[in-house]
Amino acid sequence: MASLIFHALKNVNVEVFPFPEIYLNEYIARTRSFDMLLENTAGDLRDKDRLLQCFQHSSSIVLVKTFNTLEGKYMDYLSVLVNKKIIPDRVQW
Repeated sequence: MASLIFHALKNVNVEVFPFPEIYLNEYIARTRSFDMLLENTAGDLRDKDRLLQCFQHSSSIVLVKTFNTLEGKYMDYLSVLVNKKIIPDRVQW
């Protein structure tokens, strides 16, 4: 989901997300409610600005609670979008 959000922040057309298995349903795309979600505020900071700051304030790596086999290609894409190494913090047995 993080890769979709950053894709939307960096690209005007969120419908061209490079992974067709993840998409906005027709209602969300038509009503632009995804854009409104990113514009929500808590206090004096918009949610999208808070998210951007989290990545900007991190060092050259970002730990993500997930498995590489589950979300590897999405983490690779997120890494390109934010220009940081994305590391899953879940060990697989």
